[in-house]
Amino acid sequence: MFCEQCEQTASGDGCHQFGACGKSPQVNAVQDLLIHCLRGLAPIALQAKEQNIDTHEADVFTCEALFATMTNVNFDSRRFTSYLKTALAHREALKTQLQKTQQTANWPTISDFEPDFEESLVEQGQDVALKFISQVGKDAVDIFSLKLTVLYGIKGVASYTFHAYEIGQEDESVYCL
Repeated sequence: MFCEQCEQTASGDGCHQFGACGKSPQVNAVQDLLIHCLRGLAPIALQAKEQNIDTHEADVFTCEALFATMTNVNFDSRRFTSYLKTALAHREALKTQLQKTQQTANWPTISDFEPDFEESLVEQGQDVALKFISQVGKDAVDIFSLKLTVLYGIKGVASYTFHAYEIGQEDESVYCL
């Protein structure tokens, strides 16, 4: 487990065994897997927008799912399994629509990632997180920290966007960020 998105960590360097907030390593791993799947959904949604394909449901869902991964919001691993399935369903539906408008598939390999729901989602989430963290060796530590900061910022924007949606205040241009 590696989580450093809140101020509750005792030493200021993140939680490694169990979250100070109460988040388990299992939930953390499935959240990491969900974020990985959302990273695969994003380029598909952007390409769909470019082809004037309606992405509204996927956009709102992405905001809801990112919001759920914020600290102290949701620690229900079954709910994250449901989010994973929904993310993949949105991704595949948009791919199908894109394939009708394009001659060839044009998306990154992350957009083909398919978790195995028969195997441990926790182990798959840990693998995804380790691959992300292992980039520290390839990227400078500053770049890695910047990537995490951007991710946390996107989570914040997503949470406000989802709250606005829930109360009937919506601006479609926010989803293009």
